[in-house]
Amino acid sequence: MFYDYKISEITNGDLKKQYTEQILRLLPDWFGDEDSLVDYVNTVAELPFFAAFNDDQCIGFFVGIIHHGRTGDVYVCGIHPEHHRQGLGKKLYFELEHYFINNGCSNVMVKTLSPLRPSAHYDKTREFYHAIGFNDFYTDVAIWGKENPCLIMLKNLKKFQPLTHLRTKDGVHVATGIFDGKFAVQKTFENAVYRREIDYYQLLQKMGVPTIPVLAHSEKTLILIDITKTDDWRLGVESDFNDVQIFEKLAHWYFDLHENSLSNPALERLNSELDVLTYEKIESLIDRVPVAKTTLRYILSCFDKLEKLITEQELVVNYNDFYWTNLAVKNDKSAALMLDYNMMGKGYRYSDIRNVCSSLPTESAKAFTTTYHKLFLEKYGYNWAEQIERAIDDITAPLINLLFAFERPEFPSWAKDSKAELISGDLLMKVKRLFEEERY
Repeated sequence: MFYDYKISEITNGDLKKQYTEQILRLLPDWFGDEDSLVDYVNTVAELPFFAAFNDDQCIGFFVGIIHHGRTGDVYVCGIHPEHHRQGLGKKLYFELEHYFINNGCSNVMVKTLSPLRPSAHYDKTREFYHAIGFNDFYTDVAIWGKENPCLIMLKNLKKFQPLTHLRTKDGVHVATGIFDGKFAVQKTFENAVYRREIDYYQLLQKMGVPTIPVLAHSEKTLILIDITKTDDWRLGVESDFNDVQIFEKLAHWYFDLHENSLSNPALERLNSELDVLTYEKIESLIDRVPVAKTTLRYILSCFDKLEKLITEQELVVNYNDFYWTNLAVKNDKSAALMLDYNMMGKGYRYSDIRNVCSSLPTESAKAFTTTYHKLFLEKYGYNWAEQIERAIDDITAPLINLLFAFERPEFPSWAKDSKAELISGDLLMKVKRLFEEERY
């Protein structure tokens, strides 16, 4: 994602007009009508104006109006075509939204072309506004004429009323409160990296994967239903690990997560732990664990084969952060799902399933895997062949653990088993079994 820019509020009227004309003339699919373009240029000078710059070049802008002291209006906006779909439009919009909120607005509106007139370009425009919280309101043919039906879209800017601060960790503030008459939980992300969770909630909802309902979101904030105040759901407790029924239901959620992400373009923007497994990174472990030099040298001699096997496997969205503290369960145990998606990435089915089952008692793990395999068989008519994914994971998981562990100031306890496996020669045997006995 592209972040090499700065955003400023522009107060000079001549610069507002200059930037507006520069950008709009690069967007003929949206602003091909000369009279309308000139009208926009001539009317922005006195309006709130936020622009993004790459070095000294304006690469995008958003302009607003406030109606009747309480309704913001996205009057005109544009992003340089070379910077489309890089998060810049969202960033600029939220600068304008903050301006509206700070000036007492409770709603924002925007006018765009209605889907009654087919347009691939305006399909993207409406998709953008839906993604940042706007809803379709109504279509008016009187504004731009019957040939260009105008869709009015609205977004409510209701404020969260905090009740109790729950915790702050790594710059993520969590509080309970009231939003739109509902008990809610608000997560505010100071650290830009962790704001990815806002995008991940939207991704899962588009994929049809159940999540806790999202009431609202902004650039830095996520507001969710407080399930502890609902009649249907509750948060997980440690004793849930022993409940076979819960993990039969949770297998359905994981299966939907994996299946609905197959061939999803969003996979491209998700990180994979497998990305850290480069030749150079593995070689660096020799200095860290010199007694395992023979094993590591052998792994490096097979690196091309290992890399080829890794790239040949099917990738899906991985949850990656399983523990009972992230579990939500329906009170009647008819469904279960995971919360908190900051660690979500892409990987193999097996690695995600292993992440779940390694924490569970035997019976719960068996219920989870049996249900998952049954769902796979029902969909495809054949059994999921997990052996190759498991063989790869048996090698890559310890190496990944060690690479992350040695980045810490102190070697963590959770990586001690991986280090012992490397030193003992157990990992060496797994590599030889994969590439010699199985002849991959």
